[in-house]
Amino acid sequence: VRAGGAVWLVKGRSLLKTSPEQLRRATEREEMLEALSEPSSQSTPWTFHTVAEQVGGNKFEDISKEVPDVTEWQRAQRPEEEIQPTRFRLRRKRPAPETTRDEEEEAIDIGPEEEPGGPTRGRSRSRERPPRGSTTEATAWWSTIPEREWPETQASYWCERDAAMEIEIPMPESKRGMNKALEDLGAYFVNNLKRRAVELSEKRMTAEEKEEFRGAKGVEIRNFLASEAFQVLPPHLRPDKSQAIGMRWILSWKLKEDGTRKAKARAVLLGYQDSAYEHRATTSPVMTRQTRQMVAQLATWKRWKLSKGDVTGAFLQSREYPDQLYCIPTPDICEALGVAPGTVTRVQKACYGLVDAPLEWWRSVDSFLQELGFQRTWADSCCWVLRKGGVLKGVISGHDDDFLFAGKSGDQFWEDKLEAIKQKFKWGAWDTGSFTQCGVLVEQGPAGIHLSQPSYLVIRWVHSEAQLANSLTKANGMREYELYSKMGHRWRLVEDTNMMSARRRKEELMLTHAKHAMDQKKAGALRVSVL
Repeated sequence: VRAGGAVWLVKGRSLLKTSPEQLRRATEREEMLEALSEPSSQSTPWTFHTVAEQVGGNKFEDISKEVPDVTEWQRAQRPEEEIQPTRFRLRRKRPAPETTRDEEEEAIDIGPEEEPGGPTRGRSRSRERPPRGSTTEATAWWSTIPEREWPETQASYWCERDAAMEIEIPMPESKRGMNKALEDLGAYFVNNLKRRAVELSEKRMTAEEKEEFRGAKGVEIRNFLASEAFQVLPPHLRPDKSQAIGMRWILSWKLKEDGTRKAKARAVLLGYQDSAYEHRATTSPVMTRQTRQMVAQLATWKRWKLSKGDVTGAFLQSREYPDQLYCIPTPDICEALGVAPGTVTRVQKACYGLVDAPLEWWRSVDSFLQELGFQRTWADSCCWVLRKGGVLKGVISGHDDDFLFAGKSGDQFWEDKLEAIKQKFKWGAWDTGSFTQCGVLVEQGPAGIHLSQPSYLVIRWVHSEAQLANSLTKANGMREYELYSKMGHRWRLVEDTNMMSARRRKEELMLTHAKHAMDQKKAGALRVSVL
């Protein structure tokens, strides 16, 4: 802090501009209260992005002119030189201050120009901030760029007039599934998009699919055993099952880069059963898109090699879980541990499913990288830089278990750090040149780095007149016929293999519907006569 500078403070959702003269050193009591209220080892580091999100808006309040006089400032800097007031706890409600009628009239008569001058020794705790034009609107950086610096043409695919996209979703093969989908086709499309990566049910799998997931489960079980995620306790030290949380399997298909899929099995703890759920930290830093762009720009500028690493079972490779938590593993894992199903074990790693598992993984990575000499950036807590003699040697950014590495090839200092990172964690894939990171295809070439998402956008031309629903032409589709009539002989989607005209289809539909109504009427009359 330099004289004449400015100090920015965040108070709640307000941004305040102050002067260095308004600061004082924290007392020993204040330091102790701060250490007890928020331990530094458990607190999430702040970044400029998080502060901007919490404050919101683009305004601040300037109180830098409210500078104390020299006497008051010196007293605040050396509080140990005078006797401080004794603190005591109030055992009852604080009484309201008694004011006389004369004092109230004097307070009303005093105007803004008649305030008593001169500094007082006792400053008011509630600072009044009259509107004096101190609120200043911030100026965006792009508003100062001249018009000539902006590109004349927009290089965007969606600026083209013929730009279009298609989303292909398979329709149900069973009659019941088709009927349910056609009840609300829009809702069916939305639900299918949500189910692309959701868990599957083993009851509805084929024999081949079950075999694939059996192998995926074996890989996950081996990861649990290798990381020693669970500690088998002696019988006399095992708590009651009511104090332990459960565990289950989540099965899903993972889309590979070539478009194929592979079975993925994840054993997760039921973290919502944790009795200390509400007291655990749940927020964890993640890499932003701006950080990814910055790393790519830095690698292009310095001609660095960009590589990507994917940690296998990242949460299981975190540090030892700092709290006492008990779990009942799945029968598969219990069998691998050599204990009976339903045995209570102690959790030693922040497994998947715990609310603080992502935060524990980030803390493990952050502490290890700082041991290697990396420094965490203030702009993003998931970005670390490596310097030697003040010269930047490399940068690392991570999003959960996907990491980006940028550094000069052949630099022994950088290569040694990469080798230490590879030895610390178990990596599934380590790619360079062309790879996919967080769903984005990254391709590095001599001209630079190109980012795209081709697997998430498939364009295919279709004939709109051929999109016809088969619900009206299927045999025994009486429910569809009734809905068609109630909708005023209109349907959202029609498919007709015979390509009949709308008039002919309507005539056949009305005849079939009338015949069906007559049959129901006859059946009702026959039932009444029998009774």
